[in-house]
Amino acid sequence: MTSRKGDGEAGQIIFGGLNKAHFLGEHVYVPVLGRGFWNFSMSQISVGGSDMKVCVPQCFAFVDAGTTDIHGPKVEIDEIYKKLGTKTKQIACSKVKKLPVISFVVGGKSFSISGKNYAYEDIDARGAKICRLRLLVGKEDDGWTLGMAFMESVHTVFDLQDFNKPKIGFAKAAP
Repeated sequence: MTSRKGDGEAGQIIFGGLNKAHFLGEHVYVPVLGRGFWNFSMSQISVGGSDMKVCVPQCFAFVDAGTTDIHGPKVEIDEIYKKLGTKTKQIACSKVKKLPVISFVVGGKSFSISGKNYAYEDIDARGAKICRLRLLVGKEDDGWTLGMAFMESVHTVFDLQDFNKPKIGFAKAAP
């Protein structure tokens, strides 16, 4: 796969094993809930260390390598925008380097992403530089989709070793 930088180091798919050079520590595994997608539960989301109190007692998500952004319920995405000092997905480019960490607690462990994961520079129709967030309101108002903005920082294992009990593993991605 090719990264956004074009350096060819975006990721890889490995069948039947793990490349330990791609993650730090051990994976936390959680069961897949239901069938059809890689659904799981989260117990907390925080922005800059402040718990948003949205996953009480839990909220549901699925991790999707085919999705670039992070999608969530409108009320919660709007609250994140508020904490980031914006009302829309567009944000002042001067704020991008100062964006707080966003953390998702899965299986009792916190997995964090930085502004470089959830914000990006773009060029508008007039050729001017603009910055946007990879945090969007999802189509479903009751769950989260964690796309590549999450997976860039969180090594993800889709484990089908036991087809009747699939699970997903998460670990901090190696730099």
